[in-house]
Amino acid sequence: MFGIIRIIILFVNVINLGQGKNLEDLWPAHCNEYKVLDEQNRSITSPYPDSFYCDSSSGEQTGAWQGPGYYRFMHPAGTTLNEGVLNPFACTTYAAGYLDGKHPQTVGVEVAGEVCFNAMVSLSCNYRANITMTDCGGYYIYYLPDAPNCDLRYCAAP
Repeated sequence: MFGIIRIIILFVNVINLGQGKNLEDLWPAHCNEYKVLDEQNRSITSPYPDSFYCDSSSGEQTGAWQGPGYYRFMHPAGTTLNEGVLNPFACTTYAAGYLDGKHPQTVGVEVAGEVCFNAMVSLSCNYRANITMTDCGGYYIYYLPDAPNCDLRYCAAP
């Protein structure tokens, strides 16, 4: 089923390219209109924090977080949402957020995903957030909601 949908999308893209449109013009608008998360302390390689940041509009220590919306991770933070379990306190927060699954491989298609936040010493998913991800041809754009609580943060990987 998904193979047929990919073929249809590819066929439509080829037709549109033949009509003088650029491939980038066919991507979702959020591939070009997004907010940036680029703080170095958002990286999974950041040392143990002096203070805790959170990705919540109600939080005090928000860094570059500007509320729910489309975001792109960029250096020096890293370029993608981390895939896989993180230790608590990674990326300068109490509960580190990571992608529970894999990034999409089809360019220009927005897909649903889930972020897990693990707190304290447990390496389980204590909190969850539903997100979307789009492969924009060389980089990913994520729709990120406010984290479920303060001191939870989306963490970037190199």
